[in-house]
Amino acid sequence: MSKPINVKDLIKKTKLIHSEATHFFDAERDWREFIGGRLEPKLLARITAIAAQPPRLTFYADSPPWSVRLRYALAELEPAIRARDPSIASVVVRVRPSRPGRAGSSARRR
Repeated sequence: MSKPINVKDLIKKTKLIHSEATHFFDAERDWREFIGGRLEPKLLARITAIAAQPPRLTFYADSPPWSVRLRYALAELEPAIRARDPSIASVVVRVRPSRPGRAGSSARRR
């Protein structure tokens, strides 16, 4: 038989998880706002997520061709990105297709 879980411990963990999630989504929103005026809207719409985990800033594009375009566009913005956050040492672009119903999904663009 396992030890019973203390309700206070669960509440503390929930607050910690909520705090971490809030920080993650705030960071993604802040980066979207920062690059929003610097990238063409068509390219910005193809970003499915942004993850800031210093020293790396990772952008996810919805397809391989868009990831290449995004990689070139972000290469030009790297000095501005590093000036905004000196803890960022690298900017990475990966592919992560958007889920149906989310902003940037192909169903929405039709």
